[in-house]
Amino acid sequence: MKITRIYFIGLILMVCSVINVSADKRSYVWTYEYMTMERGTAEFEQYTTYKTINTDDFSGTSSADLDLELEFGMTDNFDFGVYQSFTTDVDGGMSYKGFKLRGRYRIGKKGALWVDPLIYLEYKSNPGFSKHVIEPKLILAKDFGNFNISINPYFEYEIENDKKEFKLKFAGGINYEFGRLFKAGVEMIADANGTYFGPTIAHGNGNMYVALGSLFGMGVTEEKPKQQIRMIIGVHI
Repeated sequence: MKITRIYFIGLILMVCSVINVSADKRSYVWTYEYMTMERGTAEFEQYTTYKTINTDDFSGTSSADLDLELEFGMTDNFDFGVYQSFTTDVDGGMSYKGFKLRGRYRIGKKGALWVDPLIYLEYKSNPGFSKHVIEPKLILAKDFGNFNISINPYFEYEIENDKKEFKLKFAGGINYEFGRLFKAGVEMIADANGTYFGPTIAHGNGNMYVALGSLFGMGVTEEKPKQQIRMIIGVHI
């Protein structure tokens, strides 16, 4: 799919996606904020991530990941999510990638500390249970008027058969809220394979929202994507 078509579809979805009921609205697509689901509520989210290793020619060099998530507000400060993950290769074939279990816990009340902290813990595995990944994150966020800053230092510890691997990673973003319905900003992610940087926009106010972001690689290793585009659609249920 051409990059212009992806953006066009994303913007159409954003324009059409406003219902005025409170929900777990995302402002970023790679960065987590100081936010959990309300107690007793649930939400469905679809993550679609396009990747290409050649920004000059998408044909035969692009793939996509699809993540479907159900998340539940367990308490006033804790929520839990279950993901089912799928992936496509450059030829368009789709296969089941595995599952993820995720918990988030907000510490204190928003604005009570100089920064708003949240603890995130994720476990993921493949269909054959031969791969196990633990991913703890520290989410630190702060609002300054209409500006929001969020940073996510974290690591992955992966065990696959007899192989063990430890990876340090980082995600972060800053955005500005132009009104009830629209936010825009920039995000960055980084690990040993390189650094990505790019714009993110988010739209919605209630039962449905859409967020769309694009990242461009800098100093990325040869086999890794040079550009990534991610769209998240969330529906309160």
